Amino acid sequence: MTWNQEAELITLMLWGPGDLILGTQTTFECRNETCTLSHVCLESHRPSDGDILDALRRQISRSMEIMRNSRIRRADDRLIHMLRWMAAQFGRVNSMGHSLSMEEMNLTHQVIAELTGLTRVTVTKGLNRFKSTGQAVPVGQGDLLLPHP
Repeated sequence: MTWNQEAELITLMLWGPGDLILGTQTTFECRNETCTLSHVCLESHRPSDGDILDALRRQISRSMEIMRNSRIRRADDRLIHMLRWMAAQFGRVNSMGHSLSMEEMNLTHQVIAELTGLTRVTVTKGLNRFKSTGQAVPVGQGDLLLPHP
């Protein structure tokens, strides 16, 4: 993540299990910081050229999606788009949709707000609306099912 002059956080990238984290933060001339949302275990790995190319493609694609999402003007649209994207990237798929483990990923309303550029109150109200309309269905302990549109 990085931040702007008003000290608002801007998400640049999200990684998940098995992803390669390439390069170091010192290779870029901007203020940024890497932080974790949930428990992580990092392992040293000498990737092949093919692994590096695949990882770079994934990172570029994810970064573009995060940027694209940040340009969605309506708050509810931005929020549901980000939740669906995260569930597709990092969740579990079943016949009804994608399940996102809010608890495992430590996705509090505040964290989701920071990821989407919205306020925590807007995220809470949006999630409540999505639950009442069936766009997001609470399942199990801390999971959220995002049905196929």
